[in-house]
Amino acid sequence: MTSTSYSHHPHRPHRHLEDVHEDSFRVHYRINALSKSEALSIVDELRYEQTVELPEQLVPRESWIGRNVVGQINALEEESEGVEGGEGKGAKSDGAVGKDEKTRFVAKVTYRNETSGNELPQLINVIFGNTSIKENVMVIDIEFGKHVESSFCGPRFGVRGLRKLLNVKYGPLLMTALKPMGTSSDKLAEMAFAFALGGIDIIKDDHGLANQVYAPFEERVTKCAQAVRRANDITGRNCLYAPCLNAPAHLVLKRAEFAKRAGCGAVLMLPGITGLDVCRALAEDDDFNLPIIAHPAISGSMLGGGSKNEVRGFSHGVLLGLLPRLAGCDATIFPNFGGRFGFSKDECKDIQKACTSILGSKPAIFPSPGGGMTLERIKSMRQFYGGQDVLLLIGGSLYSHSNDLTANARHFLQMSGRIDAYGPNERPIDGLNHNGITNLYSPQQQDNVEKSNLRTNISDREAAASRFESIFAASPAHLKQRQSPSPHRLSYNDDDKTKVTPTKQSDRYDDNHHGHHRLTTTPSHHAPMTPSSAEVSELREKNAALEKKLDELTSLVAKLAHSADAKSSSANHRHATDGPLEGNHSKVLIKKEKKFMWNRVEREMYKMDGGSFKGCSRVELIGKRGESTNFHVRYFEVAPGGWTTLEHHQHEHVVVIVRGSGYIQLGSEAYAMHVGDVGYTAPGDVHQLRCAEEATDNFGFICIVSAERDRPIEVDASEHLIYCESVSGNHLEDAIRKSLQAQAKHRAAQEKLKNPDGSYAEGSACEWRPPGKK
Repeated sequence: MTSTSYSHHPHRPHRHLEDVHEDSFRVHYRINALSKSEALSIVDELRYEQTVELPEQLVPRESWIGRNVVGQINALEEESEGVEGGEGKGAKSDGAVGKDEKTRFVAKVTYRNETSGNELPQLINVIFGNTSIKENVMVIDIEFGKHVESSFCGPRFGVRGLRKLLNVKYGPLLMTALKPMGTSSDKLAEMAFAFALGGIDIIKDDHGLANQVYAPFEERVTKCAQAVRRANDITGRNCLYAPCLNAPAHLVLKRAEFAKRAGCGAVLMLPGITGLDVCRALAEDDDFNLPIIAHPAISGSMLGGGSKNEVRGFSHGVLLGLLPRLAGCDATIFPNFGGRFGFSKDECKDIQKACTSILGSKPAIFPSPGGGMTLERIKSMRQFYGGQDVLLLIGGSLYSHSNDLTANARHFLQMSGRIDAYGPNERPIDGLNHNGITNLYSPQQQDNVEKSNLRTNISDREAAASRFESIFAASPAHLKQRQSPSPHRLSYNDDDKTKVTPTKQSDRYDDNHHGHHRLTTTPSHHAPMTPSSAEVSELREKNAALEKKLDELTSLVAKLAHSADAKSSSANHRHATDGPLEGNHSKVLIKKEKKFMWNRVEREMYKMDGGSFKGCSRVELIGKRGESTNFHVRYFEVAPGGWTTLEHHQHEHVVVIVRGSGYIQLGSEAYAMHVGDVGYTAPGDVHQLRCAEEATDNFGFICIVSAERDRPIEVDASEHLIYCESVSGNHLEDAIRKSLQAQAKHRAAQEKLKNPDGSYAEGSACEWRPPGKK
């Protein structure tokens, strides 16, 4: 059977272990001991302590309970120096006795799922329970069998769901906190409005805001939710307000329900205080259906490692990444390295990997580094966490940057490398934002504009009809009629010149002609009236002109009404070719004539980091707009002389060449590819696609890749050249050598183009678009 978990080892974003039964889970313990025999004794005692809490003499190994309830030792090995957080042999620890050196070992113990009762609190109890009170033992990893992992629903939103909810496709998400404690609800609401107006994605309560007299929970939540909603109405964004649910046990769920009714977009939980299982209960509640953000308050007391590298508690990845993810949290906050809390880079990376590596069917969640981070640290945070699937938390620095919180938020947005400087509703009628950058209306805005134009056109036609009425009323014949002693209006038949028939004013138009209003003739019992031939001729001409205009008006109004109905019908029926792109429904993307573009789909930036590639663009076709596919289909295009990022990753992908020709680099070799050729990249292989400098057309290819995948790792071009030369020697193709040299030079040049805030200067490679794209 297969089990999956995150891995804290470099270059191993996930692993599949065939020897973990689907109804079991395996815990990795770090043991500090003087010898392997002492370590074995500690582990042997641990497996009984965590299950039956009786000595082996009372529960023999060969008994049914000894075989099916007590944990089973699978491995015990000395920890190597390459393991994160481990010092290897001779590592000192607070658990050392006197001057004796203790060695660190890693023990793997498997437990049957029945011991947990399929309940999260008992699962955690079996994992560490009583043993957490002892010294020299630490939980550093957990692997779950398929049935164990599927017992818990996990995150309802995760990375993809939060991005969709916020409508932020690219770049890091941004979060700040309302503070300090002692501020009134009104003032906190003002702050929330200002931050939301500036483009912050998530505005959370500071974890210290509860139900204090300064800002009572219900009053604060109501006002802050309303403030964020007002800002969203202005910007067109979907900023989320997340109140803190730090409350007594009997009130936590009630306050969650109140937050939902008040219109909050998410909640902030403190699992170390209120418990992980409360997060699970909310995540599995279909009626609640809000993202959950975990805060690490008091969890530090359960952590090992640290500056003293203690062997105790949980590893950072397990406590602040894996367990919150299993419990259904969609993001987890933790102190970033270099802040005021002392987490190391390895510990932060451990958390990130636990959040994003494969965990059965559970979606990846956002790691959210914070803890005293400043705006000046954004550059290093983006580089360390990869610049994309990370939720950046900046608090105090955002308040102190200037007195204008909205401007501070926009500055945060800009420094983080986000491309959505303005919300959809902030784009003026001319389609330009205030920086002169062309932007398109959102579909809803465009629909509103078209409806407004439709109403204006109809109003204009009604005014024209009114003017035609005035023309007719002022005609000489009409005036002649008004002078007649008869109390009725007269109508004429010009063809047979029969007697004129009196008609009432209301009978002037014959409705049986389907809107074509003609003067009618009926037998007359009144004395004939003979108008002059000039008046009859004039009336005939004006009447004909009026009828023509009215026919045109009627036809135009009918067409406009039909157009409006057709648009409404199209939206309701979701036609595959012109319906909405978002959503899990069938759709057809029509390729534009003579262009490698598709209707309704925009060409996008290949990556944010312009130094790793040159002359590339990307079009997301299927997979990122709500489709239920377990794969993504993208179209990439490389200009002559350009290349994609030289990288490797653990997921595989397939490319199909559909335009031009180019080369695919696989390890130390390069292969020419033309239209119709297919390439497969196996897990772990270094690869790249590039277009020759002398090419006369762009190199375009469809790429099919798994929806759930690990983050690619960039390979240094200079180092790869050395590798290729060592493998191929004098037989290395000159084209490969020149390309890798050019890439190394390009990377160095791009580093010089960076602005002080970490963003790239205008004109760098990350701003490239194919010829003709404006």
